[in-house]
Amino acid sequence: MRRFAAIIFVLLISSSFIWALTLREGESPLNYFKKERKQDYKFALSTAGEILSELKEQDYPYALEAASIVFPELMRYRSFQNEIESLFNEVLAVTTEESDGFSIGEFQMKPVFAIQVEKIISLNPQLRKKYAAISFGGDVSTVQARRDRIMRLNDRSIQLEYLKAFIDYEVEVLSLASDDLNSRISYLSAAYNCGISQDRKYLKRAFNMETFPSGKRRLFFNYQKICIDAAQELVNED
Repeated sequence: MRRFAAIIFVLLISSSFIWALTLREGESPLNYFKKERKQDYKFALSTAGEILSELKEQDYPYALEAASIVFPELMRYRSFQNEIESLFNEVLAVTTEESDGFSIGEFQMKPVFAIQVEKIISLNPQLRKKYAAISFGGDVSTVQARRDRIMRLNDRSIQLEYLKAFIDYEVEVLSLASDDLNSRISYLSAAYNCGISQDRKYLKRAFNMETFPSGKRRLFFNYQKICIDAAQELVNED
């Protein structure tokens, strides 16, 4: 497992370094991707557009927010798709506690994230009923339970359930319903990366950090700015 983690780490750092070297000072991160990482951008725009349409059909109230906060992850997934899918098969074959920290699927969700969402659902009767497809109580008691979760996370429709449940929870605990769109996207995207159940003060620290795509402060891209700009792109495309 450690070998697999090292491989992915090197891939992310290498690609991030290339992106950082060619980013012009003051340039919008999303505009950079549109020009320099065209295929990654196009894949993310198309997939996020599909997500937006699907959630609108479901009358989900935070459809645009949901599609926007995973936009950077879609670009990351497209950039490393072959490596990520190969790693998925190896993680599934050797499922341990270490596998809870690996990102899976188009939204690059970690099993540990899914476990937290499941536990939140288990404590809320309304959410438990609404998200019955992922109501597993955060069970990690067996290898099979972990494998089942990994398989669920490899299915976009199930990842969407996790994403919606996460957003519903964060909107409530962070009192985001009355915020404007950009504020909701900023807090939700920060929570998506920094951790569930963090307060607004903690999450606000991420607003000016440049942590995408590697999670290292020195690597130039601001996740929140990408998400906010992505929301406008999706509105223009809709």
